[in-house]
Amino acid sequence: MKPLRHLALASLLVPLFGQAAPLKVNAARSSVSAVFKQMNVPVEAKFKQFNAQIDYDAKRPEAAKAQVNIATASLDIGDQEYNREVGKKEWFNAAQFPQASFVSTAIKPAANGTLAVTGKLTIKGKTADVAFPLTVKADAPDRYSRVRFRSGA
Repeated sequence: MKPLRHLALASLLVPLFGQAAPLKVNAARSSVSAVFKQMNVPVEAKFKQFNAQIDYDAKRPEAAKAQVNIATASLDIGDQEYNREVGKKEWFNAAQFPQASFVSTAIKPAANGTLAVTGKLTIKGKTADVAFPLTVKADAPDRYSRVRFRSGA
């Protein structure tokens, strides 16, 4: 397997309210995943442990902030041997770097109802600037929002 190339933070479900306030992520309906290539075929695997804090005001999206922390040893590729492999030094080096994180630096309105997100993605102690589009959609009737984004690492 080749080392991780992308980290996808996908399907974070948060309640939408009219005021900026820390929003609770619905962990049961949310996921964070990694995307990598195996034999030149994209493979997506989900992390079992993460937490996210999101401040979002639909009236002032430019004031939004997001932070996501991910337990690197919790990646589940679907096979215990591969799961142990990605924890090794060549991949996440989970013993030395048990956590990856994303912290937004700006979230601004963009085209087609999306938000342009920039921030810092830190994996194995190395931080990279990333940018990606973000879509926030209200899911009636429980007023949860599906937040999807991908970032290169």
